[in-house]
Amino acid sequence: MAEPRDQPRDSERGLVPTLGLLDVTLIGMGTIIGAGIFRAPSEIAQRIPSVDGILLLWALGGVIAVCGALVFAELGGMFPRTGGQYVFIREGFGRFAAFAFGWILLAAIVSGATAWVAGVFVGHAEKLQHLYAGGEPWSDATKRFAAVGVIGAMTLLNIRGVKLGAIVQDLSMAAKIGGILLIVALAVFAAPDGAVASGAVATPSADGGDAVFFGASLAATGAALLQILFSVGGWQNIAAVASEIKEPQKNLPRGTLIGTFVVIALYMAVNWAVLSILGVEATASTATPAADAAGRVVSWGEPLIAGLVALSTLAFVQAILLVTPRIFYAMARDGVFFRSAGKVHARYGTPWVAILVQGLFSCAHVAFGKQLDLLEMVTVCDYLFFILCALTFFKLRITRPDLERPYRAFGYPVLPAIFLVATVAVLVWGVTSAQGAAVLRAAILLGVGVVLYAFWSRGASRASGGSPGRRVA
Repeated sequence: MAEPRDQPRDSERGLVPTLGLLDVTLIGMGTIIGAGIFRAPSEIAQRIPSVDGILLLWALGGVIAVCGALVFAELGGMFPRTGGQYVFIREGFGRFAAFAFGWILLAAIVSGATAWVAGVFVGHAEKLQHLYAGGEPWSDATKRFAAVGVIGAMTLLNIRGVKLGAIVQDLSMAAKIGGILLIVALAVFAAPDGAVASGAVATPSADGGDAVFFGASLAATGAALLQILFSVGGWQNIAAVASEIKEPQKNLPRGTLIGTFVVIALYMAVNWAVLSILGVEATASTATPAADAAGRVVSWGEPLIAGLVALSTLAFVQAILLVTPRIFYAMARDGVFFRSAGKVHARYGTPWVAILVQGLFSCAHVAFGKQLDLLEMVTVCDYLFFILCALTFFKLRITRPDLERPYRAFGYPVLPAIFLVATVAVLVWGVTSAQGAAVLRAAILLGVGVVLYAFWSRGASRASGGSPGRRVA
């Protein structure tokens, strides 16, 4: 689509391409690897009582994630603009659908996730202090204050420049990958006697019902797969910084796919390592499977994992505060958000107001976590927007075959269709299992969004002399 003559490119406004392929890959990985992989093996083992079944289910989740990455790689190459998913949804379903995505992302999805992960970081920081210095347990107020401090520090770091944020992410990802590989090495070279070497079923399915998947019921299998999909999610976020990527038509698709493949390989390796050392039953009975596995092999295993989780969660907070504010920047440039969020810092070249807004919303979730418990509705909304992006992908393949596609999704239409079908299934699962309170929260949040959209879009229309608002370059 031709760019309006009165709308300069993002680079002309101050968002300068500075990120290379390595930066794109590692930042994308950083938005996936948080605390989930260090806890998920236990939750999966509680439902799937078989080594073979667990690993096969993780492989299936990885396939679905890769199919999604193929879709986003093509869309990112077609629309290498600031905003990522916001831009994709707007191209396929218009400004209101795109706004709804951005609003719910800010109010619930990303802010809630950032607050939760910051809390996990604080918990492991406290654990490290007790391991090495002792002391009394931290109060709830101290933990909340520390979480706000972490979010504030990462907000300021990302305001200081996208390249600085990328350097921090590159270094932290190198450390995280090294730590994960160390866990795998412990399993390879120092697994204790009694390690699980076969895929025999260990226990019956706790969910009841007929065993249809390596000793697990259909309900247990579905719940486990849903947990896995959450753990491998995040690969979609890197598209938000497209205009700050060098040669985005090439590096965005490549970075998205490479990062997703590497994360899936790391996750499979971690699960194999934990199961090899602990076995299925011991993995299912602990809330800290990675720490228990490392601690069984070496005396310093527990502090190793505590430090690794702290680093991983800190890097996740930093990565999210780097990429997602670009979506709110794009909304502001489109006339459907605070106008000041479209400003770029004169010195640092970052959308500093948008980053600050994201940080403040995340701090609000820390302060009012129980009142803002939106987890169930986040699940539904997140996958609804995945579906819109997948439908945009297919729609544009049919209606706009002339659009330039620097990368064309491998395995079209089968692999992208797998992603679409899987996301629809997750959405149906979430809607049918959601509590009434979650549905009510979703309705209230969407209602607030409708009011805000009407207010902002009316202001944009007046500012442009009655035109339907600006479009992002």
